[in-house]
Amino acid sequence: MIARSVREQVKRIPFVGPLIYNFYLKLFYDEGKVEIISGGILKGKSWIRFLRTTFPECLTGNYEASVQAALAKHLKDGMVFYDVGANSGFFSLLGSTLVGPTGRVVAFEPHPITAVQLKAQMQINRASNVDVVVAAVSDKCGTAQFSDDLSADMLSLIGADQSMRSITVRTTTIDKEANERPEPDVLKLDVEGAEIDALKGAEQFIRTKKPVLLVEVHSAEIAVQYDRLMTEFGYQTHDLSGKSILVAQSGERFVVSTPKAN
Repeated sequence: MIARSVREQVKRIPFVGPLIYNFYLKLFYDEGKVEIISGGILKGKSWIRFLRTTFPECLTGNYEASVQAALAKHLKDGMVFYDVGANSGFFSLLGSTLVGPTGRVVAFEPHPITAVQLKAQMQINRASNVDVVVAAVSDKCGTAQFSDDLSADMLSLIGADQSMRSITVRTTTIDKEANERPEPDVLKLDVEGAEIDALKGAEQFIRTKKPVLLVEVHSAEIAVQYDRLMTEFGYQTHDLSGKSILVAQSGERFVVSTPKAN
């Protein structure tokens, strides 16, 4: 197998590089092959293999099972779902299925290549109730630098290491999008450490409309900031096992925030 660094060099050979790279992906990784999801809520749906965005659990239907369960609990027919940080589109497709033809899904994905693959997954499943927005969700509209490190499965906002190759992407806010599109009843947020900025850009909408939030927090420090912010917004938060968000844990984890009863 060709190492990732070599594959990236091959891709950059003028004219023939992309052709060689695409042939390699099809030969060794079944790139572009259409398979059927074998289990879970999305059993029977189609899934296109893409090295960049496909995990084995996508094909078995077991991808992030606890997150699927949380979405199934809160999403109902006719609702609107925002999938922020949609990546491959697994949760966008799940949301499309759960809200039905009278509902709507808006999937936000900043990376142009990933967004193309996301759109392909929706098209092959005829998920016509899904809109794809090629933008990062943040605290302001404009542009931002994102890492384009293809040795990682997902992109993240560039932090201290500025040596990584990067791309410029468009940024938007939930407050802006919710003014121009159907307002979400449920918002899933997975933005690789930029959670607080994304929520600050949604403050007006969250305070007034009180959607259910399903958010992946990426560190204990962010968990503390997130809990403080959501308490200020009038929410209560727990992780998917029902524990307090402030319970010491390492690594990334999803949490659910719901409005406090008056």
